[in-house]
Amino acid sequence: MDFVRVLTSVEGAVYEVMVWLIQIPKTLLRITFQPNWAFSYLDSEWEKKPEDRFDEYLSPVLLWLFITVIPPIFLGVDFFSMASTTTTVGGGAKFQDKLALSAVLALVAPLANISVVQFLNKNPAKRSTLKRLFYSQCYALTPSTVVSAIFSIPLLLIQVLTLFTGRGPNPIFAILALLFVLPGIVLSFFYQANFFRLELKTDWVKASLYAVAAGVVSFIISLVITVLLVITLAVGAGTG
Repeated sequence: MDFVRVLTSVEGAVYEVMVWLIQIPKTLLRITFQPNWAFSYLDSEWEKKPEDRFDEYLSPVLLWLFITVIPPIFLGVDFFSMASTTTTVGGGAKFQDKLALSAVLALVAPLANISVVQFLNKNPAKRSTLKRLFYSQCYALTPSTVVSAIFSIPLLLIQVLTLFTGRGPNPIFAILALLFVLPGIVLSFFYQANFFRLELKTDWVKASLYAVAAGVVSFIISLVITVLLVITLAVGAGTG
């Protein structure tokens, strides 16, 4: 009986992974090239029962996890090692720890944007309202992550070449790589501003100002988290 249950669980897991592999690119392409559609789709799904939602396209939170939270862990972005190279936490951090920290850092931008929306709307922070805004943020920010990553490829290539050759990049190539990042920054800002425009039903000018304000809040939150992480690791190294 236990063996049958295991097989049944494996069957369900395999099918779920297959569905994810189909829905991830489908959803990502749709919300990247039609960002306004994401908000109308979310509104229509929100009217359904929770168990009936997101049948055709991937859930915003799952998409956010797959695109924004998990990749930095497998791409070698070890925030523990970046914060401390002297403690055992940095070299031996468990996958769960890295996943948790990556999720916390990835939550900074949604938290800042949602805070600005809640402040401007002067709405009480209800669980249902915050959940709807968070789902909206997951759809809004995921394309921003992808676009930023694509336009950062030249800079990544420079780092790889420098690592293997031991020589710095050609100045002209370095400048072109930096310039190539600019469209990614502009497009990322567009997705941010579009979120405020649609959620607050305002014009592009005000939405852009709100996006800038959210960026400042996001920077402050990131700075606080970084300082707390460094202090925590330093204390751990002192007591270890």
